[in-house]
Amino acid sequence: MLMDRTMKLEDAIKKAKEFVHEKLYVKAAFPDYRNRFDPEFKEKPMPNSKEWHISQIAVEYKKATGKSLASDEVILFDDGERNISEALKANVVAVQVDDETGFTVKDWEEAMDLAWEKYLGIEVE
Repeated sequence: MLMDRTMKLEDAIKKAKEFVHEKLYVKAAFPDYRNRFDPEFKEKPMPNSKEWHISQIAVEYKKATGKSLASDEVILFDDGERNISEALKANVVAVQVDDETGFTVKDWEEAMDLAWEKYLGIEVE
């Protein structure tokens, strides 16, 4: 991944925190759990579909920012092979995480490499 190594650590941490708090939208669905316990989904259950979940991310992003979000601007981290496959078909950057270790720095770096390749046309080694 291409990184600015000239930045002071304190400045890099500040920039990363600002990014996460202001520009990174994280969404988790957990349909099996939420359909059982979330009143919002008692009457009309949440679909167990990544296409639906990705569309909901776009809806919430629009509410929060007033801007549109295309599926190719989404990154999915998931432990399910089927979910990754569905996301890739929807033109989403998708990284399969190990269900035992969970999300790791390696997963994040892989996603960033894929995003660089996809959006900038830069092949990352």
